[in-house]
Amino acid sequence: MKRTSIISRTLCLALAAVSLALMASCVKDNGGNTTTTTAPVSGDVTTGVAETTAAYEALPVADFDKYEFRILTRPTTWSYDTMALEETSVNLLDDIVYNRQRLVSERLNIVMTEINSQNISKEISTAVSTQTHLYDICQLPTGTALQSYLRGEVLDIASIDTIDLENPWWASSINNSVNIGSKRYVVFGQGHLNYYCGFYILAFNKGLVTDNGLESPYDCVDAGTWTYEKMYTMMKTAARDYNNDGFYDVSEDVLGFTGHVNHMRNLMISSGETITHNDADGYPVYDGLSERYIDVFTDFMNKFMSEPCAAVAGSPSNRYEGFSSGASSLNYAAVFNEGRALFESTGTYEVQTVRDLDFEYGLVIVPKYNADQEDYVAPVYSYVEGMTIPSTAPDPEDIGLILETIYAATDGKLVTNLVGNILHYKCSNNPTDIKMINMVFEKGQLDIALANNFGNCINLLHTLHTSQSTSIKASFDVYKKKFISDINAAISGMKS
Repeated sequence: MKRTSIISRTLCLALAAVSLALMASCVKDNGGNTTTTTAPVSGDVTTGVAETTAAYEALPVADFDKYEFRILTRPTTWSYDTMALEETSVNLLDDIVYNRQRLVSERLNIVMTEINSQNISKEISTAVSTQTHLYDICQLPTGTALQSYLRGEVLDIASIDTIDLENPWWASSINNSVNIGSKRYVVFGQGHLNYYCGFYILAFNKGLVTDNGLESPYDCVDAGTWTYEKMYTMMKTAARDYNNDGFYDVSEDVLGFTGHVNHMRNLMISSGETITHNDADGYPVYDGLSERYIDVFTDFMNKFMSEPCAAVAGSPSNRYEGFSSGASSLNYAAVFNEGRALFESTGTYEVQTVRDLDFEYGLVIVPKYNADQEDYVAPVYSYVEGMTIPSTAPDPEDIGLILETIYAATDGKLVTNLVGNILHYKCSNNPTDIKMINMVFEKGQLDIALANNFGNCINLLHTLHTSQSTSIKASFDVYKKKFISDINAAISGMKS
């Protein structure tokens, strides 16, 4: 990659509340002399992008001589994936992306191009096998990214000096939850919104809360008392079997909870329990499920899958018309949207389905498992997609600098406007809901076993949930050898 300066840096940031303070930044000129530099920023390209912070200004500057920086993404129907645009539009998010692109392009003298593909993994494999540099960064789900890394197709991002994953524009919580040892085969941050669309959250009917004299879930969160037991008590109190036939009709009665069976395995992450645990070196270990994980699973089965006032789409139960196996998300969303459910399990990508409701609703982080749990954990969709750098990159340090600059230039504006204009709709003017969404983003975590389907655990949990079986220990024991084999293969690849 042609450029007029060779970049190196040491960047240190101190964070105080939401303020960023510059500590140090260094750039070498062509003569090898270390000098500090500040990028010139044109005032007219910051429209739709927050004013550049000291942290952003601290990043090194280079002239890449109109290098075409190519971004490979997979367009989805459930998230905003755009990272580069040829022109702006009336869409606020598009406008922000476009102006961020102009800002970065002027700072580094690059041309940003986005290529879309429905089979990114194949695209990367082909490029690597032919040693053709076609893409600079690529969007991949966590599990796919790991396999790509093990095949030598993507790089360890933690080894690239021009990327500092401690910077505030990176999502440290989720990045730390999917690392294997010290390696980072995929990263998440505010520059790419797919990640922010992949959180699980609860919507609740404010009218049903008030009418039943229930505590506000907001207040429970603030007090640290928002637990599944508290939620379950609320569910039972608000549910109404109007004809007293012992059957909750989804077209007439009021349910305590509605959601989808596929949510259950991910909601369990909110307990703080995961299928594997990390050893002292950060490598995943599987020696059987913990007793607490088994307890959480059993409790979830009782509170959601077997509870008459909870309707879970995709379960085999015939209690609810339209909620048989294979029922779509619209089935359970419709029940809540019609005002006949206290709680709905949903994803941040699905919250837009409640945009036109005739009643007041709120959004709240999923509960802690019990009062003994130290903090809330926001589950993230197992297949959420982050960024990778192909091993064909001609100069990883250069690619790293550009990627870091893109994410830094976003400066929170893209996320803020996603929250306000795509996710919230009617909630967008409610500071409590905005606070809640930001809390969810801060506390997001993945279960690395689910993200990589170690031991075929996704199918195992799905089978157990849909059959309403509590024989989780015996089922997982059958696959213990595969768990260990899958994990050892990942660790071996990371160490090689």
